[in-house]
Amino acid sequence: MAKLQKPINAIVVLSELSHIFCCGLPALFSFLSLLSGLGVSALMPSSFETLHHFMHEWEVPMLMVSGFILVVGWVLHKISKNMDCVSDGCAHPPCGPVKKKSNKVLVFATLLYLGNLVFYTTFHSDLSLF
Repeated sequence: MAKLQKPINAIVVLSELSHIFCCGLPALFSFLSLLSGLGVSALMPSSFETLHHFMHEWEVPMLMVSGFILVVGWVLHKISKNMDCVSDGCAHPPCGPVKKKSNKVLVFATLLYLGNLVFYTTFHSDLSLF
């Protein structure tokens, strides 16, 4: 089990970092567009606007891949939570605090992902309400 610990940790971290691209950047661009539309910001930088339109073309595949990676992250978190460091022969301090932190990051990533799904279905999909 100790041999699996490092790859599992790396995969969980990578799955969490992917949300920057699938959810964080689109949320940032949408927020800047909203501020621009409300007149709070005079204009959105043209590089952001170009990137925003480019991201729209890849929005559905990014959401699908991100959802899959998020599920994999939760599965790996569940597996790591079920590992008993004492009986598996790990020679390090208790894992409990680290597992709690990764749980918080996964919860935050899940909320961000769900918010992005709601935003997408509300404004960008064929089911658009506006």
